Amino acid sequence: MSAYQLTYQAYGAGAVLVGWPAKIAPEILDDIRCFISFLKEASVPGILEWNSSYCSVLIVFNPMKTNYQALITLLKTYRSVSQDSSEIVPPPCWEIPVCYEPPYAIDLPDVAKEIGMDIQSLISLHTGTEYRVYGIGFLPGFLYLGGLPTSLHLPRKTMPIAVPKGAVAIGGQQTGVYPKDAPGGWHVIGQTPLTLFNSKESPPCQVAVGDAVRFREIDSQQYKTLHKQVEQGAYPLKKYGQ
Repeated sequence: MSAYQLTYQAYGAGAVLVGWPAKIAPEILDDIRCFISFLKEASVPGILEWNSSYCSVLIVFNPMKTNYQALITLLKTYRSVSQDSSEIVPPPCWEIPVCYEPPYAIDLPDVAKEIGMDIQSLISLHTGTEYRVYGIGFLPGFLYLGGLPTSLHLPRKTMPIAVPKGAVAIGGQQTGVYPKDAPGGWHVIGQTPLTLFNSKESPPCQVAVGDAVRFREIDSQQYKTLHKQVEQGAYPLKKYGQ
């Protein structure tokens, strides 16, 4: 049984917001994965969909097939007998190649100077960490990745800039990947040639909340080669594990 005390809140006429302690923690993320596994396997009548993030799951239901109180009772019953989240299968890990060279790393020199670290040490630290996906948004397919080493924490920019598709950036305590050209306030330290969101595919974003991500350093020539392969549909996103 999980040690976390959850909160349940009506979210309009047809949704329930289930809440965990409000902090970024892999233990909470794994407990949420366990909770979602139950939703998938139990096929609870009336549930239409759910969306999860750092410390919550929003469950949308059909009011004609269930109601708020009945759903809460069922979820609480599950929590009283559920497996410990430590028993859950480890998440898949996605490999994302990143070029940290000019012109793809527009803020890298400034970031290295700001945190007092040489560029190669910064790259080694960024690529030597396994991250977890805590949320997907503000753009469709934008990956919010937790686990950024403390020495790489850096406040977001005061003014947003134009950020290119595939930009790998750091902001606050997180790192992330921009799925398309957009304004952004994070510090761009590299760029991936991969496409992480495609509305024509199902699912549009293969990476899911709870998954793991590792970055792999590539040079500018490798970037150009992979970019061509991606455009031709010849370079699939690589996944390890389940």
